[in-house]
Amino acid sequence: MNQSDVEQRWGFVAPWCQLVLHHVHYTRFKCEGDGRETANHWQSKSPHLEVTLPKRSDYHRPHLQHEPTYQLELLKIREALAVLATVGRVDPEGWKYLLMTHCQVNWWKPGQEHFPAHLPVCYVLKMEDPLKVGTDLTKFCGVDQRERPSAEYVETMKRIAELHPRVSSEKGLDLEIPVRVAYIGQGNSFEDGYQDQLLKGLTSVARAEKAIRREWERHFKNGGKRDVDRGSIRSTFVLEPMVADIQEVKAIAKAAGTLERLLFNNVWFSLLSIKAKCPESDQAESLIAFRQLMIAVFDGAKRGPELAKTKYRTLASSVKPLQLGSLVLHNDVSLDPLETEALFSAMVLNQTTQKLSVWMDLMSHEEQKTNFWWKWLAYGCFSKRAQTYSALQGLELSNVGSLSIADVEAFLTIVDSDSPEELLYGCPRGMVPGKEATLKDGAMVQFLLHTFSDDGNSEWVNVIVPGFAMSNGFPRLLAAIGSSLLHLTIENPGDIVDTGLILRCCPNLRKLSMNRGLVDVEFKFDGGRATNQAISTMRLDWGNIESLAVNLANVSNSLAQCVSELRVRLTRSGETDERQYDPHTVGRSLEALLMMLSVNKQLEYLEVAVSAEHEAYLTRFRSHHHQVIGHILSRESKLALLSVPNKKLQRPTKAAKKVCSTPGLRTLASDVDQDTWSLIFAYAAEPVIRRVCFRA
Repeated sequence: MNQSDVEQRWGFVAPWCQLVLHHVHYTRFKCEGDGRETANHWQSKSPHLEVTLPKRSDYHRPHLQHEPTYQLELLKIREALAVLATVGRVDPEGWKYLLMTHCQVNWWKPGQEHFPAHLPVCYVLKMEDPLKVGTDLTKFCGVDQRERPSAEYVETMKRIAELHPRVSSEKGLDLEIPVRVAYIGQGNSFEDGYQDQLLKGLTSVARAEKAIRREWERHFKNGGKRDVDRGSIRSTFVLEPMVADIQEVKAIAKAAGTLERLLFNNVWFSLLSIKAKCPESDQAESLIAFRQLMIAVFDGAKRGPELAKTKYRTLASSVKPLQLGSLVLHNDVSLDPLETEALFSAMVLNQTTQKLSVWMDLMSHEEQKTNFWWKWLAYGCFSKRAQTYSALQGLELSNVGSLSIADVEAFLTIVDSDSPEELLYGCPRGMVPGKEATLKDGAMVQFLLHTFSDDGNSEWVNVIVPGFAMSNGFPRLLAAIGSSLLHLTIENPGDIVDTGLILRCCPNLRKLSMNRGLVDVEFKFDGGRATNQAISTMRLDWGNIESLAVNLANVSNSLAQCVSELRVRLTRSGETDERQYDPHTVGRSLEALLMMLSVNKQLEYLEVAVSAEHEAYLTRFRSHHHQVIGHILSRESKLALLSVPNKKLQRPTKAAKKVCSTPGLRTLASDVDQDTWSLIFAYAAEPVIRRVCFRA
């Protein structure tokens, strides 16, 4: 369907789009703290649709300070988002068209395709008023959306229902629209009381989640309709676990107390970002609070989702997330030894999160200090105790300045040890083997009772290790832990990367991402490589885009065919650094990329950024956009088909009704040769639509 047809079909929704104009953005979660350039900035890997609600303090719109007026504005935005989401469930392409054309989502980036082929119909609400977040959230996701819709909203939903093939005079359609609250600190972090407002706002969100759940329980108890009227569509916003960035709370005792209370009461987070460093003053008291914080966020007691006030709707049923979907720890300076011990001794029993990002300041050249840190990292994440008790599956380390051979040897001593605690503290081996101990009930010491399940066995761990360009110990580290890696990201690798070495060290790798300077490249593997299978090599020359494109155009190189995503930003005129801008070099690089696109049928995503003077290339690059390219059937799908037992067709022992049975098909399986199976796999593979983004 072309754009004119889409406009004709959904043009009546355009007035609703005007209500959220410039309020919706397709972006990533960003945890920026106080916003200083020197501060650590973390962002999620996957973008989402983020909705910024209007501010009561907006001096351009002083009328919003009047609370009834603000609530009316909030109602209009809520209904506009519900209308758009309903269109998204009816017509995904029409939904993306409305977002880009009428809502002007990221309209200032011409030539760049931000939306994926499948854009999930869900929102992230960015709440910026810590004192009103609870009230606004209850208004947004409570029963008000069901009990008091506007007449315009009801009429628009009727028109949408008429265009949905699944809605008829016999039945209606009930839709749930997932919403997450992105509670991220805004405003002046140096104002008095700002940190207290952050924690109060966090508590307000938790209370709002509880209040919303009670509202719906009362609604249905008092006769609220569960069924949808015939011939109509009903869309309801439902809460998923929230996002919270409270790293600016430097009062660690207050942060520890608040999070301990929330987590104990089964409040769930899809993302939690906190500061993991004691303040310089009151070291003794701060260390106690720091330990309390680490015990809270790495609790060994696994809490089930059935008691949570929110639940995930956008995840597959096979996915079983924990209480903290992702946890991000920040610190300004390196942790001292006692803080390091507190962090990793709590982490080894972690049953709260599967994904952890740690912004560590490990820039020291003191070998004793770095050895100590790598030992404790090994204990908390990779030791045999961690494999037994920890639920951790993904680890991201940032600001790691170096990794020496001595660091790796210290790391391996803990990973290989059956008694790592004795090595950490330099204690002799005891006569009695180590065992678990529990404080008796009534002891005058606060303790935690740790319970574990099969979900806590973490034998597979994904690792992101930035900054190993000058590291002599990195190959040894890969050789030690590579067999357990499924995903690996390397930031700032060396000038010429031996990708074959990485694959030999990581035989089970599914995804490899590398980025340096202006180039990001991502490999995808099916995990089916045999141990004796020859691994091809491919030169990654980060400073020569033309050479990189030529290598990717080599269809005989199996490794080049595994590259699924490529992002390049060619040198622009006016850049003041060591790179020299040469328009002829840029032109040759662009021609090489175009040639690569014409022969490489495995690259799923290409993003190119150049100076405005090369804008003429836009049409040629966009001609490769939305091409249907070949795709290899996953290893799991192949095994599912090949695992059909080869049994001979048996005659029935007695007369029975004639039925279609599978043994006959199984008999045929033994007669199919390899070439035929290859054709079957090629036919069964779902084609992938390539996306090409060109920004000039």
